[in-house]
Amino acid sequence: MPAHPDRRMLWRNTALLTILGNLIAKKHILILGYGREGRSTLHRVLQAGGFASVTVADQSSVVPEDPNVQVLSGVSYMDTLDQYDLVFKSPGIVLPKNPTQYTCTFTSQMEVFFLACRDRIIGITGTKGKSTVTTLLYHILKENKRDVVLAGNIGIPAFDILEKIGPDTRIVCELSCHQLEYLNLSPHLAVLLNLHEEHLDHYGTMERYIRAKQQIYLHQKPEDKLICELSVLPRKGTCRSHIYTVSDRFSTADVVLSGTKIRFEQGDYRIPVQKIRLLGHHNHIDIAFCYAICHMLGLSDAEFDQALKTYRPLPHRLSLIG
Repeated sequence: MPAHPDRRMLWRNTALLTILGNLIAKKHILILGYGREGRSTLHRVLQAGGFASVTVADQSSVVPEDPNVQVLSGVSYMDTLDQYDLVFKSPGIVLPKNPTQYTCTFTSQMEVFFLACRDRIIGITGTKGKSTVTTLLYHILKENKRDVVLAGNIGIPAFDILEKIGPDTRIVCELSCHQLEYLNLSPHLAVLLNLHEEHLDHYGTMERYIRAKQQIYLHQKPEDKLICELSVLPRKGTCRSHIYTVSDRFSTADVVLSGTKIRFEQGDYRIPVQKIRLLGHHNHIDIAFCYAICHMLGLSDAEFDQALKTYRPLPHRLSLIG
């Protein structure tokens, strides 16, 4: 059952804000990027308090919620990073130099969130399909009365959901390569759907892009779990967690999609293709990932099936009309 609101507030106050407060105490803080995540970060930094100063930097002209917050804007907004102790970098901002060449310390909203909540996070990434898997998984768990919240690259900053998190809440979190690239932690349950050539304008090489995505499992512990497509199986010795593979071609995988049938552990599940709005084989692979996760979390096939039938795909995805 969902946690009582008072318990949620108590957990939020004693966990993440405590970690954030200790991190920023007596330091000169810069929030680099003032989009949705930057505004969310500033709000929690002001709430935690105890910093020496706080500044917002953005290429565009911005007006912070607190008039006491200093502002850097214009083309030179990243010229003075080393004047700060701690920089909260927003995803997608490209630093002029390698982070190791600065004297300041870089962190992010997601990294602080992971420090507090890592053990309850189901982190989902991949070049294709991550938004579908994230929202489908959240929908199925929510429909079955599980204590679950949604956050991440889906458009919901992690710091915005603190009041919704209780001691037993699971967090379904979509993670982009930009959110992952500087993370030094990995989620308890990591999902790597696939890897295709993308964002090379930012990373320069496919190797650097892949390395960013691999952060989802590189810092996992032995008791953690990774669910990945068989073609992106980590090299031996690079992943300490328990690995489950997914494939639509090889029967040796742990999760096998054969036509519309999913085999995982002791059971077989038939996707009710005539009764769902998700169309196409690529969506069936996404369903297979969600089925395995839900099975691990204790949902029955009947519970999964009923919720799958009520899921509405995200806009601009292949689906039935009418």
